[in-house]
Amino acid sequence: MFVLATNELDKQALSTEEILSYYKDQNKVESGFRFLKDPLCLASSVFLKNEKRIVALAMIMCLCLLVYSLAERKLRKALVDQNATVPDQKGKPTQKPTMRWVFQMFEGVIIASIAKGTELHMLVLNLPDQLRHILKFLGSSCMRMYLIGL
Repeated sequence: MFVLATNELDKQALSTEEILSYYKDQNKVESGFRFLKDPLCLASSVFLKNEKRIVALAMIMCLCLLVYSLAERKLRKALVDQNATVPDQKGKPTQKPTMRWVFQMFEGVIIASIAKGTELHMLVLNLPDQLRHILKFLGSSCMRMYLIGL
């Protein structure tokens, strides 16, 4: 048992269930900022003195977090809609992969640009079927980036 409190004082007060739902949803936002603080994110290795640059970096990081969250949401929704799964870190099927895990899976993929005279050729290396499968759920724009379906 715990106390629920709000500073919402207007006539259309929130119900207890709504307050609890908003409180529980804060965890999603906190986990996003926890991701930004993680040493793997490399934000701790950036040193800025100028206040405008600090604000700009914070804005860019929040924008990146938004894109990250939207990509994760899109992938999870597509998996549920198509009743499909992808392997998690332990190799078990899941419909709720984290984008962090998906990004780690793509670490070995190489996109090479090869110039032959005036022509530019693109080549994608180390893209196994498992990652092609994931790209299908992320949409055609992501597939085009990895030269799938061209």
